[in-house]
Amino acid sequence: MKELDKYVGECFHIDFEPKQNSFKVFTVPTQHFYIESLGELTPERFELEINKQNELREQTRKNLIEVFEWKKQNQNKDESN
Repeated sequence: MKELDKYVGECFHIDFEPKQNSFKVFTVPTQHFYIESLGELTPERFELEINKQNELREQTRKNLIEVFEWKKQNQNKDESN
């Protein structure tokens, strides 16, 4: 478990979800993800989940930029009319 310290940090939570027959894991860098067995808690799995969260954050950032640009363009059109 020592090898997982850098991924777990101070905030680590795990619950068994009977409806999904899996464990729900939470850490700040990974947010929530599901595993079927505790053996899946490896550094590689944490890296995978961190990368997923980074990709989601980047996509959200891009989407927000698009929305604000669209809104700005439409405001400019409204002001010029």
